[in-house]
Amino acid sequence: MFFKPTGEKLEGNFVNGLVQGEGTLTFVNENVYMGEMVDSKPHGKGTLLMKNHDKYVGEWKSGNRHG
Repeated sequence: MFFKPTGEKLEGNFVNGLVQGEGTLTFVNENVYMGEMVDSKPHGKGTLLMKNHDKYVGEWKSGNRHG
């Protein structure tokens, strides 16, 4: 587990200080991303659970929703 200076929390398989593969990213606003990550950013298939109970399930690319 690692806390970024911005307050975000990263969990997963760390390689050279970055999450690679499956991981969880908890944002300061309490939204949570769970899924594939590259260089500690959502990339591939993943789910974003939002504090307001909305949910996005799908593809991600370089930290952004894709598709």
